[in-house]
Amino acid sequence: MKSRTKIIISLSLSFLIYTFFIFFSFSSGFSIIENKFYSKKIGTEISLILSKSLNLLEEFNTNNFKEIDIILNNEYISNVTESIFTPEEILGRDKIVKQLKTSIKGFDYLRIISLDGKKLQYSNLSTDIRSKDSTKISYFNVNQISDNETLNLYTIKNKDDKKIIFLEDANQFLYVIPFIDKYDRLSGVAYFYISLSGFRNIMSSLGYISSTEEAYILSSNGIIFNLSRTQFNTVKNDVNKYWNSSDPINQIYLSDSSEDRYILFTEHKDGVGSIGRIIPAKELELSKLMKFLLLITLFIVILFTNFILLNIKQDKSVILQNRIKKFQIKFLQDYVESKSEIDWNHWQDEISS
Repeated sequence: MKSRTKIIISLSLSFLIYTFFIFFSFSSGFSIIENKFYSKKIGTEISLILSKSLNLLEEFNTNNFKEIDIILNNEYISNVTESIFTPEEILGRDKIVKQLKTSIKGFDYLRIISLDGKKLQYSNLSTDIRSKDSTKISYFNVNQISDNETLNLYTIKNKDDKKIIFLEDANQFLYVIPFIDKYDRLSGVAYFYISLSGFRNIMSSLGYISSTEEAYILSSNGIIFNLSRTQFNTVKNDVNKYWNSSDPINQIYLSDSSEDRYILFTEHKDGVGSIGRIIPAKELELSKLMKFLLLITLFIVILFTNFILLNIKQDKSVILQNRIKKFQIKFLQDYVESKSEIDWNHWQDEISS
C-alpha cells in the first residue's frame, strides 16, 4: 500500500473516531473526568493542606500557652494586684509584656481582670489607662471599656480552667487564663488578645497559603481562607451553621449575593476547631483551554495510532519461515502423488523465487 493511501486512510479513520469522541466528551466525558479525577485531585490537595494547617494551629496554641504560663509566673506580673509599685516594677512589667510581641506571633495586648469582673487590674492598652505616674497606674473600670461585654461573657471557674475564644468581629484569638497572684491565690482572669495575622503569617511562610490570601475567624471556633471581606460577610452565617453542627460536612456548596457558586472544604479536630478554605466551583471544572488541549492530544494520539497500525510490517525472518514451510508442504504433496514424475525444474524455480 502506498504511503499516500495510508495517510488518507489514517486521516479518514482518525476523523471518524475523533468525531465520536468529541460527541462523547461534550455529552458526558468531560463531566466524568471532572468528577472522577480532576475535582478529586484538587479536593485531596486542599484537604491535605487544611489538615496540616489544623495541626499547625494546635501547635500554635500549645506554644502560646507555654509562653503565657512563663509570663504569668513572672514576679512583675504576679504582683499587679498591689496598689503601689516601684518604678523598677512598672518598667520591668512593661518590658516583659513588650517581649510577647516576639515570643507570641500576633500578640496584641493583655488584660487582667478581678474575679468579680469589675476591676481592671492590668492592661497594656493605652485606652484602658486612666492615669499613670512613676509608682501608680489607674485603670478604667471594666464597665467603662469598649468591649466589657466580652470580658464578662468569658470567665473561668478554677485554677485549671483555661480556654481559647474565637472573636469573629475582632478577628482575634482570646486566651482566657486563670490569674494566680504572688500569694498563690486565684485573684483574677488574664485575657491575652492575639491577632489572627500572626498565625496567617506562619501559614504563609510554610507555603500553606499565598502571601496575599485573606483569613477570617468565625465564632464557631474556626478559621476560613481565600475570600474577600464582602464574600466572608455573605457566607459566614452559613459556615457557622455548618461548623456548629454535630458532624460538619467536609465539602458543601455555597452561593453569594451574585449567585456564584463556591465550595467550602473543611477539616475539623476536637479541642482545636475547624479550618476551611473556599474556592469557586469553577475551579473544579476543566477550563476551555484544558478541554481544547485534551481534544488536540486525543486527535494526535488517534492519528498516529492508526498510521502505525497501517504501517506494521512482518519481520523478514517470519516471512521466510512461512515460505519455506509452504514450499515443504507443496513439495511433499507433489512427491507423494507422483513420485516418478517430479518436475525438478519447477521446484528449482520455486526455491529461486
